[in-house]
Amino acid sequence: MAPLPLGFAPPSLYHVLGVDDDASDEQLRAAYRRLCLRLHPDKSNATGQAEAAVAAARGVDHGGCEGGGTSCAGADPPLAPEASARFHEVQRAYEVLRDPRLREVHDRERMLAAQRAVLSFQDELDLDEMDECKEAESYMYDCRCGDVYVLPKRELLAVTANIALPCATCSNHILVRCNTEAADAAKRQQHRGGTAAHG
Repeated sequence: MAPLPLGFAPPSLYHVLGVDDDASDEQLRAAYRRLCLRLHPDKSNATGQAEAAVAAARGVDHGGCEGGGTSCAGADPPLAPEASARFHEVQRAYEVLRDPRLREVHDRERMLAAQRAVLSFQDELDLDEMDECKEAESYMYDCRCGDVYVLPKRELLAVTANIALPCATCSNHILVRCNTEAADAAKRQQHRGGTAAHG
């Protein structure tokens, strides 16, 4: 995942579909179908033609557009560019949110962008750039305030990609990328250790 600039928040795909962030699969599907019926190019053109036919039947004058206007009888009203763009935006949103893996990635990116907007990151690094402290069962990294960032190994099991780690003393944070090979190996080791302890 490419780093997002500080303060950048990607648009919410939930907002595109008009649903809450915790919407169920059924709610997503219903919102998608409703929007498709309204925005689909075939539906939009049919609606425009029907409106033009009604206007023509009523003898409404469209200012001498001679059949070339978007609301005149006999014209094939083009789909408004905004409606077409919106239709494709809705399709993309649904394709992402209906896939649990892609939805998780989208949610994580939004959360990280929100954190970037309000947190001060001293550094961004991979897990293997931190110092491993076997006695404390954690990874550590020096903060510019003189204290350290501490990431307990047990917390790695719950992390799927990145984590915003606060300093123990000041308000600084670092962004630790935990989706590297070293992080995966550390998670496997921690999982084996936890399993052995419970066995």
